[in-house]
Amino acid sequence: MSMRKELEYVVTENGCHICTSHTKNKKGYPYFTRNGKYQSVHRFLFKEKYGYSPEVVEHICNNPSCINIDHLKAGTHKSNNQYKAQCGRTHGQILKPDQVKAIRKDQRKQKEIAEDYGVTQQTISDIKVGRRWGHLK
Repeated sequence: MSMRKELEYVVTENGCHICTSHTKNKKGYPYFTRNGKYQSVHRFLFKEKYGYSPEVVEHICNNPSCINIDHLKAGTHKSNNQYKAQCGRTHGQILKPDQVKAIRKDQRKQKEIAEDYGVTQQTISDIKVGRRWGHLK
């Protein structure tokens, strides 16, 4: 399978291939759609080269817009989170139990809460519905 749109990019000083031809999502990853299904360009290129789709395709350059196959490696959610933490790409602090309890009670918009705590809106959503910190009552 191939992409319909020609892939275009610029090369940076550190060798990143910054995709300029495709729309980027909110996190900066270039993507395309095929048959109504979202596909990220870096995952597509990884699968084309290596013949499989790992759980996560990590950017060793820390640049989500990069599509240089030499800057991509197979990983897991756990390894990717560990790597992001080592590189300082996490969303700030680790939440404490009292903060989680306060988040659950907070009636503001999730985006506002996330900004105050330095986490993503998805983290706030996961806390509120019990996907994260579910053990804490």
